Amino acid sequence: MKRLVYVGITLFLTGLVYSTGVAAHEGEQMPSGSPEKLGQVAFPVSCTAPAQQEFTRAVALLHSFYYPEAIKTFARVTQIDPACAMGYWGVAMSAWY
Repeated sequence: MKRLVYVGITLFLTGLVYSTGVAAHEGEQMPSGSPEKLGQVAFPVSCTAPAQQEFTRAVALLHSFYYPEAIKTFARVTQIDPACAMGYWGVAMSAWY
């Protein structure tokens, strides 16, 4: 019986934490301006050259707070080079804002 109570409390607290995190991002606005006007980024990774090019753009988008666009660009990195682990890292980092 104690175990059932602990499971119930754990599920309740997990739901509470999750709903609080979702609510925190609800009213967020994306940055104004064009995502085409990004700064320069140098972040070499051990991926193919075409994947590196997309990865560099994705990091610039991430650091400019264009999260949805960064997710799409990191996803393209993983399509170009499925062995590029940093592309998957980028998707996770962009989704975790």
